[in-house]
Amino acid sequence: MEKKASLNVLIACLKLLDSKLSKTGTSIEVKAVGGFALLYHGIRKDGYTVDIDTVSHDYPTEVTMLIHEVGTAMGTEAEWLNNTIVDNNDVAAVEVMLEPFWEKADLGLSHITLYVADIETLLRTKLIVADETEITGRTQDMPDVFDIFVKMGAYDSKSRAALCEKLDIDLSAYPTVHSHLLEMDTANL
Repeated sequence: MEKKASLNVLIACLKLLDSKLSKTGTSIEVKAVGGFALLYHGIRKDGYTVDIDTVSHDYPTEVTMLIHEVGTAMGTEAEWLNNTIVDNNDVAAVEVMLEPFWEKADLGLSHITLYVADIETLLRTKLIVADETEITGRTQDMPDVFDIFVKMGAYDSKSRAALCEKLDIDLSAYPTVHSHLLEMDTANL
């Protein structure tokens, strides 16, 4: 069973990792998307995620070992910080696909530069992964999409359509998400 962690626990993990990195003189960059970013922006309602997904190149083995040490010490998943969103270590491909905007987060870290995806980037990310729910079996992505729309002030199909037009997002390109949102609108009538 996956070990869920709160925003505060994951921030504590980052701070502990930062301390360990300072002893080695190593610095890393984290570009957070997914559950951590949703928590950071106050979007995810249950207040938990499993990890911090980062759009980063693979970390050196020494850093990965420190990440695992922190996970063990903090009682989180060993891979509480990972870049599994990046296929074949191709960060550029992910950046092109998401068209991300990164907000620098100041947590007082000295050896970790932390960027968090803005809400529009989170919407684009979640639209992609939620549309593949039938393939991946991931159940959290569809509610995340809905919650992001609500956070952005789009509460129904009309306001979602207006927001998507403004953001140049073609919601029909995500048929699974589109039909699910329409079903939710119908259920809420």
